[in-house]
Amino acid sequence: TAGDITTTNDAITFSNDVTLTGNVALDTGAGAGTITFSDTLDATSAGTETLDLTAGTGNVVFTGAVGASTRLGDLTIVSAADVTAASTITASAIDQQAGTGTTTFNGALNTNTASGIDLDGTAFAINATVTTTSDGVVTITNAGALTIAAAGDMTLDGVFAQDGGGSVATAGDITTTNDAISFTNDVTLTGNVALSTGTGAGTITFSDTVDATSAGTETLDLTAGTGNVVFSAAVGGSTRLGDLTIVSAADVTASSTITASAIDQQAGTGTTTFNGALNTNTASGIDLDGTAFTINAAVTTTNDGVVSITNAGVLTIVAAADMTLDGAFTQSGGGGVSTAGDITTTGDVISFTNVETLAGNVARATGAGAGTMSCSGTVDATSAGTETLDLTAGTANVSFAAAVGASTRLGVLTIVSAADVTASSTITASAIDQQAGTGTTTFDGAINTNTASGID
Repeated sequence: TAGDITTTNDAITFSNDVTLTGNVALDTGAGAGTITFSDTLDATSAGTETLDLTAGTGNVVFTGAVGASTRLGDLTIVSAADVTAASTITASAIDQQAGTGTTTFNGALNTNTASGIDLDGTAFAINATVTTTSDGVVTITNAGALTIAAAGDMTLDGVFAQDGGGSVATAGDITTTNDAISFTNDVTLTGNVALSTGTGAGTITFSDTVDATSAGTETLDLTAGTGNVVFSAAVGGSTRLGDLTIVSAADVTASSTITASAIDQQAGTGTTTFNGALNTNTASGIDLDGTAFTINAAVTTTNDGVVSITNAGVLTIVAAADMTLDGAFTQSGGGGVSTAGDITTTGDVISFTNVETLAGNVARATGAGAGTMSCSGTVDATSAGTETLDLTAGTANVSFAAAVGASTRLGVLTIVSAADVTASSTITASAIDQQAGTGTTTFDGAINTNTASGID
């Protein structure tokens, strides 16, 4: 067929296979006239003949494959209540302009032009794979729920963008070729999800909350290449995520809290900034590898959760970023540290490998047990004689491998408790106060204080 059909709110039905020999428009008006294709639907010349469907408050039903033998040109659904595609749709582009019910795709979608797939309506259910080529985008504007099943993985040669005010429930992976992935509305993970924009500059953005379905179960893996990762709202705030993994990114920005089983950043070429509290509840804890990190809020781990930070650039821990950990804290990677945050562990090690600058008064405690404290790089104040350092190592040791206060004098250095204390180089502070020690305290370098409190 190449002929248009218009009815006055009455159904249009094709029971047998249809081949478009020209551009076709079917219109049942503004009322409840359903458009049904009960068999296959194909073009004559691949990607050429178009199909426009206007069903008003009626439905659109595709029972057989669309474009499977010969790809359609643009498939446009101008209006409908429910749209149901029981099989595959292969077209130059797919465009739904309005829908008052639920659009359900049970078969794979495939487009091959830059227009890609543009869905505007109420609710959408994607139950099979989605593929675009030739820079094809996927844009979904859902006023109701968008549901992406685990089988609804998307391989896209263009941007993925979701908006429209409706929520998202997803278990489907999305992979693009250096193109952005963005969710404007709240997202619930119904399965393990991996989002990848490739090795280039495709940013991954969550503008609203992200939650799991079952606490600590559903995982989220993000690969942004040289693009950024942005969380504008709480992650796991209502239901804790499983493991949150950032495989690669330039900048990572979390404006609110992150609550997950574990947090793992494997690479980062820019700055990772956590403006909200971090909370994990497994032994994997928090493992951050990258360039620069800024921690602006509290960090909590339970169930032996460690914190390991490998920073090639600057690690900044502000005064509001106190850490309460049920596992070890370790810093390495060659980059410097600027810290004003306290660290408390439950008998676990606290170690800094690189140079430290105290940006505020700092207290570190490993509890009453055997959690050793070590500073392998130099330790300095920001303002001479101002910032203090309090260390409580219980029955464990305290070690300074390099000079303390040599560039900028510390305020008071207090060792509340320790077994052995070893200072391999000089200590320059306003005062030095060791309150308890069960082993040997050894000063191998010069000691210098400049207040009446002196050395106790």
